[in-house]
Formats: sequence, structure tokens, C-alpha cells
Amino acid sequence: MKKHQNHCYFTAVCIASAIFAVLLCLALFLIVTGDRSELDRMEAQAAVFLEQMEQAADSASGKSTDETYVPSADDEYYEKITDAIRDDLPYGVEWQECDLSRKQEDASFYALYPKLTGEIRNRDYVNEIIEKQALLYKNYCQMYVEQAGFDSCHIQCFGYVTNMDSEHLSVVFDQKFYLNNQSMPGLSAINIDVETGTILKKEQQFNYSTRLAERFRKQCQKQNGLELSENEWPTEMLRKLLSSDGGIFFYTPVGLEIGFNYNGVNNQFGWMTATIKDYEEYLKKM
Repeated sequence: MKKHQNHCYFTAVCIASAIFAVLLCLALFLIVTGDRSELDRMEAQAAVFLEQMEQAADSASGKSTDETYVPSADDEYYEKITDAIRDDLPYGVEWQECDLSRKQEDASFYALYPKLTGEIRNRDYVNEIIEKQALLYKNYCQMYVEQAGFDSCHIQCFGYVTNMDSEHLSVVFDQKFYLNNQSMPGLSAINIDVETGTILKKEQQFNYSTRLAERFRKQCQKQNGLELSENEWPTEMLRKLLSSDGGIFFYTPVGLEIGFNYNGVNNQFGWMTATIKDYEEYLKKM
């Protein structure tokens, strides 16, 4: 999977504003000329148009809830980030929300994240870690506006339970940063060993070898249609990005998803992941 900068939300708003302004000018002209029937028609069109654009903006900025995709171990690769919640385990999930989006126009924060319920070791500790990650940028918006000089800052964080079984629980956060109407997507993940109730760290789990980096390159081309050329993305660079602080890994019903955030790398912003089904050979021996 790959995600670049996404300007859909602000594009929708800007287009709506521009076209609404045109419709307003036409309406004023019709008022002056006295064409009441045409004015009524224009008002109806404007109302329908603005409602459609508002729905498009909401859709572009919200959590994806595509229930048609159900990832399976039989899949060739993981297609998109989605929930894989089960109800046949000793532990469960309920959703928490933090909404500061209505406090001021130039800065807002919204987060939707899971809270574990039922029987799972270190439940309170794990929930604390999940909530901390979900609310990590809660106080950044106002700081960006007041201290960093940005005109506006809006942050959204949508949590997904991408894997839930008796061994591994993975929570992935799709983060959307809007600074001065520029979008910078980000991805982070928390992986829990269900049996011990501990957080799994990538540096403790995997050998980030050149072989894994090359495997990632080939899988990206197959899965995402990306040709990561050796000139632009050298193997050593890929290896370091995968193992860096911006590196990502999480479990899914399909297998293991690995990748990284590449904000500023090669003057690009976004994230990419690829599926490694037979990942056992890359695990560190404990």
C-alpha cells in the first residue's frame, strides 16, 4: 500500500467556495433583472451542489469504512488498511473519541482509537500506550499556529485494529496532518504480544538485512505498482528506512506488513508498505 499527499478535503472546500461565489454573482444579477423563475432554479442548484460538496469533504477527511474488503490468509497481499475485529476471543475492543475540532477555526484535532476490554494481560498498560499514541499530537495544533507561524493546523488520527487473535494484536494509526492546507500523511503502529501483554519493538523482532530490503523493493513493485529504482532508492537506504524511527510493521490476517514514512525523503511525503507473508525467516532468534 502507498499513500501520497492527499488534498481532497481542502480541494473540495476550495472548489465549493469558488463555484458558490459564481452562483451568488449570478443570483444577484437575476435579482437585479427581475427573473424570479430562473433565480429559484439557481437557488435549488446551489443548495444541492453545496450539500454534495459537503458530503465529499466529509468523506475525504473521515475514517475509511469499506466493509467489502475482508483480508484473508489466502490473499496474495494486503490491499488496504481496515479493521479485522473478532468477537470470539477473551478480549474485545470498544472505540474512544477525542474531538477538539470545534474549538477554533485555525486549529483542530480529532482522534478515534480502540480501547481493549475483557481478559488480556496488562490491559490497563496496553490501553495507556494506545491512547498515548492516538493523542500524541493533541497539543501540537495550537503550538503550530501560535509559535511556528502557520496560518492553520488540523490533525486527524484514525485507529484501525488490523489484526486480532490469540497471539498478536496490531493497532495502526492513519494520521493526517494539514498545515496551511498542505497535507502530510503519516502511519504508525502498535503491536502487542497477547500472551505476555508486552509491546513488540521492530528492532527486537526483525533482522533488517539487505535481503529483506530487496524483498520489500520487489513486493512494492508487485503490490503497489511502484518501481523503486536503485538510483533513487538504494538498497541500503531502504534498509535504513525500514529500521528507522519512521519504519512501520504490523500484523494482518494476510501476513506481516512492513514499510516506512518517507516525509522529506527524495522531496516526497507519504508512506508505503508491502506484504511479507513468509516473514519467519527475517525474525531474530530469541
